[in-house]
Amino acid sequence: MDRLTIHQTPPDDMHVLLLRLSGELDYVNICVLRDAVVAGVEEGGIHLRIDLSQITWCDNASLHSILGFRTALSATGGSLVVIEASPAVRAALIYTGLERLAVLAC
Repeated sequence: MDRLTIHQTPPDDMHVLLLRLSGELDYVNICVLRDAVVAGVEEGGIHLRIDLSQITWCDNASLHSILGFRTALSATGGSLVVIEASPAVRAALIYTGLERLAVLAC
């Protein structure tokens, strides 16, 4: 059984791609998210919306990776916003002090 599952909605006419994640998001499987982000951008989705409401564990490395994805997309005219976050993700954001960087849209 995979520790991280990603459900992807194809980019719409506005080049918005929705990724819904469930399970654990950590340094071991962040590459799964990275690959989904790259594939989504290659399909034309330059504005990513990520739903983390079903994430049961999130480590610091994953949060920093998400910020890196956001920076890379921003540099190319795109964007990345976390539209929902589970209690585990919110706790990790607060613990690391990253909640001030406005990754969350909610």
